[in-house]
Amino acid sequence: QILENYFGTNVPFTTKIFHWLLDLIHLNLGTSLIYRAPVIDIILDKASASIVLMAISWILSGIIGFALGVVAGKNKGSWIDKAVKVYCYAIQSAPSFWVGMLILMVFAVYLGWFPIGFGVPIGVKSTDATFVEWASRLVLPAMTLSLVGLAPIAMYTRNELIQVLSSDYVLFAKSRGEKGWDLV
Repeated sequence: QILENYFGTNVPFTTKIFHWLLDLIHLNLGTSLIYRAPVIDIILDKASASIVLMAISWILSGIIGFALGVVAGKNKGSWIDKAVKVYCYAIQSAPSFWVGMLILMVFAVYLGWFPIGFGVPIGVKSTDATFVEWASRLVLPAMTLSLVGLAPIAMYTRNELIQVLSSDYVLFAKSRGEKGWDLV
C-alpha cells in the first residue's frame, strides 16, 4: 500500500498521463531510482559527455577526412589514391559496432593502453573524476567514431577535387605554369 502510493500505481491511467504532462511542461522529470537525483540533472550530465564526444569525433573526421580526400584526389590513380579508396570502402562497409569492438580489443584488451568501459572509473562520480581519467576513456570512442566518419568525407572530397581539377580554370592555371600543391 505504501509503495503503491509512493509510485502512484493506484492512480487512474488518465490522471497519471495528465500529471506527467504537467510535470514535463515544468521540466520536472522526477527522481531517478538508481541515482537518487533529479532525472533532468542526470540527462544533462550524460548529454554533456556525449556532446563532447560528438564534437571531438566530428572535428577529427572532418580534418583527417578532408586531408585524405585532398591527397587522394591530387594523386588520382596512384597507389595513394587506391589505398585511401580501399580504406574508405572497407570502413564504410564494416558495421561501426564491429570497428569499435576491434579497436577495443586491440587497444584496451591486448595492448592495455586504455580502460575498457565507463565514462569514469567505477565508484567515482563524474564530477570527481580527473581530466586524465575522463579523457583516457574518451579516446577509444572518439577514435572509432572518427575512423568511421572520415570515410564519406574523404571520398566526397576526393571526387570533388578530381572534378575541380578537370575544370577549365584549372586547365588555364596549368597553362600559366601552376602545378602540384599550388594548383590544388
